[in-house]
Amino acid sequence: MNTKIFALISLYYLAGCSWQADPYLFADQAAALPDADLDGVINERDLCADTGTEHRVDNNGCGQQHLIEKVTPAVVYFDLDQSLVRPNQKAEINRAIELLTTNADNRAVLVGHTDQRASNEYNLQLSYHRVESVKQALLAGGVTSQQLTSNYVGEEQPRVNANTESGHAKNRRVEIQFTELSNHALKRWHIFSVDVN
Repeated sequence: MNTKIFALISLYYLAGCSWQADPYLFADQAAALPDADLDGVINERDLCADTGTEHRVDNNGCGQQHLIEKVTPAVVYFDLDQSLVRPNQKAEINRAIELLTTNADNRAVLVGHTDQRASNEYNLQLSYHRVESVKQALLAGGVTSQQLTSNYVGEEQPRVNANTESGHAKNRRVEIQFTELSNHALKRWHIFSVDVN
């Protein structure tokens, strides 16, 4: 019996507590912590005020970046047994200069080739001289030596396997293989995201 009375008294006191709770003061939190660009970081901490809701941001409100590498080839052709850049090949040189000087992070590999009409040793030397000729033209146009690497393959990698004059002409070349690096903001994932390769 005493147990029942004790339980009723306890229940009465517990019920009484819930009626006398302190009033909760509601604060307008959005006004106190504004986020103008809606990236999830308040203005007071946001160091990059122009990122949007679609970008993944760090604790400072700055969009996270990743590098995208894009390889674009250009080709400079040469006359038989010559290493001088022909005047009609200056457009390719100028295109290379433009790509490499717009971003100091861009790089290029210069690969020298020849046709097969001489000894392997001679063709390796000729491919070296062709690469050096293209390299000097690029350096004269403002490209830095740190942006360039060289490779000499002689006759080992023909573009055309035909033993004709037009086939030989296509094999006498320096390929400029650009590696273009560019920053792209990482997108924030959501249920409507689509992965694109």
